[in-house]
Amino acid sequence: MKDILNIFNTAFWFGLSVTVIAVAGIWGVVNYSTKSNELMSQNIETAISKGLDPLSVRCSYAISTDNICVAYAASKK
Repeated sequence: MKDILNIFNTAFWFGLSVTVIAVAGIWGVVNYSTKSNELMSQNIETAISKGLDPLSVRCSYAISTDNICVAYAASKK
């Protein structure tokens, strides 16, 4: 009987550890994404107040397949 309780105890702690790691990973990704968007928003507001093109600031955060930024870059050449 003690062996069965030991197995359940081990399974519980393993499951709890996996759950904690998964939750921490998800929280980290969401937090990174949120902070990145907040920083981009602040930089765009700063660019507008200084009279700079806010689209160029937005495109500095974009990925290479962002159609708006590809068209913007092509129009600037």
